[in-house]
Amino acid sequence: MLKFEVLEKRFLEEAVSLALTEYNEEYSVVKDLPRNDYRETVYNLLNDMIDHNPGIVALDGSKVVGFLTCYAPIENFFVKKKVLFRQFMLMEQLRKIGI
Repeated sequence: MLKFEVLEKRFLEEAVSLALTEYNEEYSVVKDLPRNDYRETVYNLLNDMIDHNPGIVALDGSKVVGFLTCYAPIENFFVKKKVLFRQFMLMEQLRKIGI
């Protein structure tokens, strides 16, 4: 059974591995994607996101099987007001129920 928790630094390494696994699977189908070692880049991005933005992690036992995070609302990104992405709104709802 899946369990959801706040995305914290203790999940960072597993989240990075999961993201890179997904990228490599996508690369196997879309050969036009750049082929580089992105571990450091993904690590730094997720580390920054964990430090400054909300997120959740899905756990199967103690294994990270998914995560969701985003950058906070961006002023004037599409329109002249703050934009809240669906993922951010989902995380806010999960936070309200104590996840």
